[in-house]
Amino acid sequence: MKKLRALLIICLFAVALNAVSYGQTDSQTNKIKYNTWSVSPSFGLTKFYGEISQYDFYPVISGKPNELKFGGGISISKQFSPIFGANVQALLGKVAGIKRNMKEYFNADIYDYTLNATVSLTDLFFVNLKNKKIDVCALAGVGIMQYRSIPKDMTTDKVIDTPEIHPVGYGPAPDYSKNTDLVSSTVFPIGLVAKYKINENISLGIETTMRNINADDLDCYKKQGTAQDRFGYTAINFTYYFGNNERTMQWISTKEKREAEDFSGKAEKQKIDSLAKKLAEINDQIRKTDSLAAVAAKKLKADEADDDGDGVPNIKDLEPNTPKGNLVDARGRSLPEPKVVKVTDTIVKIKTVVDTVISKSEILFSIYFDFNSAEIKPEHHIKIVEAVKKLKTDPNIKLQIVGHADKTGSVEYNKTLSGKRIQAIVDVLIKSYSIDISRIIKTPVGKTDPLSSTDDAINRRVDFFIVKE
Repeated sequence: MKKLRALLIICLFAVALNAVSYGQTDSQTNKIKYNTWSVSPSFGLTKFYGEISQYDFYPVISGKPNELKFGGGISISKQFSPIFGANVQALLGKVAGIKRNMKEYFNADIYDYTLNATVSLTDLFFVNLKNKKIDVCALAGVGIMQYRSIPKDMTTDKVIDTPEIHPVGYGPAPDYSKNTDLVSSTVFPIGLVAKYKINENISLGIETTMRNINADDLDCYKKQGTAQDRFGYTAINFTYYFGNNERTMQWISTKEKREAEDFSGKAEKQKIDSLAKKLAEINDQIRKTDSLAAVAAKKLKADEADDDGDGVPNIKDLEPNTPKGNLVDARGRSLPEPKVVKVTDTIVKIKTVVDTVISKSEILFSIYFDFNSAEIKPEHHIKIVEAVKKLKTDPNIKLQIVGHADKTGSVEYNKTLSGKRIQAIVDVLIKSYSIDISRIIKTPVGKTDPLSSTDDAINRRVDFFIVKE
């Protein structure tokens, strides 16, 4: 019996630990999750019903001895639906009985461990109920009860020990010391539990159960043909519901649960439909982007063409038919022949300022911006990568970025705008490619040096130059 009692206590403790951990995530497989685990401590009165009992419905509470005894318990519960639930309960306490005409009374220690099923009568009979605040449940179960009891004479207060009435679970006369081996029997509880909702995690309640014992010696009086003993337990309880979900299963009706899940299903379908629509829009946008990218690539290829082979793309070449071998400036215009002077029959070439610039710099390309914008277009990032490649290939060169704007607006405004266009490129070079700022020369000129007098789109640009040390 010691092993059995220890096993029952271990099982109850394991269920409690499982409730604490499981209550955080909820076991519901539905889309809507509820708090379903709870713990309920209780405290109340016991009342014995059997041969040694003065009244059938209420205890003797005055004088000594009397039948006023107390018990306490704790239960771990799991709610499977708004109607059905189950719990494991442990109940410890005392019971007593008096029979004045027999001048006898007894006291007993009880240890009660049960597994119970519960049915919500509130939800069962009030099917259209909403905002449930009170829940009345029927309870029935089975378990093991262990006890020891001792009968005494009311007049002398001495222990009665006869073949018909004798101590149960105690050692032999004359001291009747307590024996550690309790008497065990199966017990069948049946009763009602009423709870009032304080909030989704707390409730107060009252419970009353009749514990039917499969034995006839709880009152120490055992006689063939008499009914089995039983005792009642009436108590107040406090319930805490585990979990972080918004609703608790016990406080939602079957109708509310069904409506909530229907609504959730519709909301989920709408969400899926919305995601499908967005996916279709994204796919359409990708197709459009691919098309625009193809057009941009074709335009980029045309822009980079250099028909006269002077090193300046057609789009920037102001002199598209430069003769072979001519030196040109950044806009493709032929440069004048360098001046020479004769010194003691030696011809010395005097370089012009333009010659010096050409010898030290190399134009790479230009990128173009929308009206009043400093945002780099996606198709131009490939050009920035080309500049990065040159900088990382040759540590002895720098990159000069010259910003331009069209004629719309004031000189100061356009110079600021051209500076923003330069800075947008500089940010990409530094943040995305780790180019040292000391290798970048920023030259904002605004609208003061237009490439075209008629096409503003050509003038909204930034030119890239490689500057040699």
